[in-house]
Amino acid sequence: MKRAALVIVGLMLAANAAHARPSAGLPNDQMVTRLVGWDEGATAELRQTLLEAMGARVTGRVPLIRMDRIELPAERVAALRAQPAVLWVERNHRLRLMDEPNDPYLQFQWSLYKMGVLKAWEHETGTRSPVTVAVVDSGVESVHPDLIGRIIQGHDFVSADDDPADTNGHGTHVAGIIAALQDNNFGVAGISWGAKVLAIRACAEQGTCDAFAVSAGIAEGIVSGARVVNLSLGGGGTSCPAPFLALAQVAAAKGVVLVAASGNSAQDQNPAMYPAACDGYLGVGATTNRDKWAPFSSHGPYVDVSAPGVDIWSTLPAERSSPTTPGFGAHSGTSMAAPQVSGLAALLFSAHPDWTAEEVIARILETAVDLGRAGRDDYFGAGRISVARAIKG
Repeated sequence: MKRAALVIVGLMLAANAAHARPSAGLPNDQMVTRLVGWDEGATAELRQTLLEAMGARVTGRVPLIRMDRIELPAERVAALRAQPAVLWVERNHRLRLMDEPNDPYLQFQWSLYKMGVLKAWEHETGTRSPVTVAVVDSGVESVHPDLIGRIIQGHDFVSADDDPADTNGHGTHVAGIIAALQDNNFGVAGISWGAKVLAIRACAEQGTCDAFAVSAGIAEGIVSGARVVNLSLGGGGTSCPAPFLALAQVAAAKGVVLVAASGNSAQDQNPAMYPAACDGYLGVGATTNRDKWAPFSSHGPYVDVSAPGVDIWSTLPAERSSPTTPGFGAHSGTSMAAPQVSGLAALLFSAHPDWTAEEVIARILETAVDLGRAGRDDYFGAGRISVARAIKG
């Protein structure tokens, strides 16, 4: 997507367009507009003869690529397409200037601007090779109007059924950060335009989870073909639970990136949080809109990288949002930072579908903006992610 620079063919049409009337006897609503590309050997006389025989008229021309804009009877489009002198026949697709998406709450999504997401979209929107991101969380409200068509229903490991509905709101917020519909004149914009979210419920309404449900959720994400698994959850402990380590080994073999929030317990003795502190997981800390460390963000040697995590706008179930902005709202936490990294990983996999998980992680880390002490540190890891740097290389 090019900002304010889309080439719209209507602006390139020659000024000497024909002004003939539509074919006699056919009302205008039975005439259609098409763009026709001609073979190099199609002379002007041949083109004119063929179009007259089709009851068509030329309304514009781009000589550089031998293209005519024409109007012709709808029932004759197929016959025109079959002519040897015709290379292609296309609809006159509608375009518009794409300076930035028209989602009304984009103005509140400071993190997208801070990370250079809009600049990155000029090169990759996530639609080239769409990626599935598994969100192991409290479920996702799949009928949210800004998530319609983006959600794949996974399993509910809390209620043991196949309806991972969100009874907490947390998972819906996380999913929107990654993949909320963009440029639809509604709500917010997710980081990846092409990502699908595999919704997996592993946490109860109160926000509590257990290792079995989370492990089962990670496993479902891997088996289902997700390239990224987002884990905006965690718990303290003295060592990494064995199931998380086993899953990390499987994920590495399958080329899956595991992204985990570092935790929000910096002011509460700052315990190590798992799975972020487990080997094989990309631990994500949180930053503010001034590229400062978020005071709640747990820190330690397991923080690999950071991302915006304060006042992050995204999707919410209507009943868990403000009446003034129904269906949307801002939350803070490393839970909001992790999906920013997952969204970037999805963009990278879309741009480079043959990349390994190690290559994606390396690009994320090497292009991060160094913050705090020079080099890697326990508060920011490699620094705050830069989507623009990562995508543009």
